[in-house]
Formats: sequence, structure tokens, C-alpha cells
Amino acid sequence: LALLMYIVYIESGYRPNPYHNAVHAASVVQRMHLILFKGGLMSNDQQNLVHDHNSFSYSAMHPLASSMLYPCTDVELLASYMSAAVHDLDHHGTTNDFLIA
Repeated sequence: LALLMYIVYIESGYRPNPYHNAVHAASVVQRMHLILFKGGLMSNDQQNLVHDHNSFSYSAMHPLASSMLYPCTDVELLASYMSAAVHDLDHHGTTNDFLIA
């Protein structure tokens, strides 16, 4: 429950600007998951929490799945997802050049 409340709090911190908004943050979190999953950075136990292996074979899709050199820890996965979620928090929707001028 605390994590859900924190995620809702993060979402409320995004401004309604055209690009750097909550939808963009969700897109970046999804892309982070894709990088972690397809990049072979999740252990088999972590994959089982996320995907139903009755309908999807990770080992068949990714040749390194059984020989990962460095799967992320649970804390590293959480940090990756959370940093992706907050990367543009409270963004004003302007570029750095605009702010400098």
C-alpha cells in the first residue's frame, strides 16, 4: 500500500505540459522494463513474478537467459523503475536553452 501511495504521489508531481508529463513517465518506466527484461538483467525468479511462463518462453526468446552474468538484485530493479518514474518530475515543459535565455 505504501508503494502504491508513493507512485500516486509521483504521478501527481508531473505537470500537464505537452511532453514531459505523467504519460511520458509511464512510457519511460515501460521502456526500462523492456531493457531489463530483454537485456537479460532479470533473474528467473524475477521473470516469473512478471510474466506467465505458460504462455511465454523467455529462454526461447533470449539466448542468454540461462547464462546471465549479472542479474539485477530486487533493490536494483526497484531503483531502476523508480528512477525512470521520477526522471522528469516537476518538469516545467521548457528546454534548457529557453531557461538560459
